[in-house]
Amino acid sequence: MLTVNGKLLKFFVQIPKLEIDGLNSVIFQDHFIFVAATTNLGMHIDGMGTVLNPPAFSLGSPTPLTADQTAEIEQYEEKQSKWMMGKAVIKQAIATTIPDFLFIEVCKEVLAHLLWEAVWLK
Repeated sequence: MLTVNGKLLKFFVQIPKLEIDGLNSVIFQDHFIFVAATTNLGMHIDGMGTVLNPPAFSLGSPTPLTADQTAEIEQYEEKQSKWMMGKAVIKQAIATTIPDFLFIEVCKEVLAHLLWEAVWLK
């Protein structure tokens, strides 16, 4: 379901904003996790989707790539692109649902699950 369009973003718009005092943190977390799971992006919250392994062969060889190697690289690039888009969607969803002061403290995190963890460590 990782088509970045209005339908996907509508899911994240429904998440209640985290209140400055954090009194709704349990509700916020549950809603966010449910939405991430609904959109097949939960791996970006739990950290299970943080690394995509590149193809196992070496590209340093002077011989041309085989058709299978080319197909494997293309599949990897497609998966990598999908993963990057998912990471961006989750990071944006976090950024728009937390208070600004908290965003300023955690926005430098590179991975979505690290951003998520940083929000709860503050």
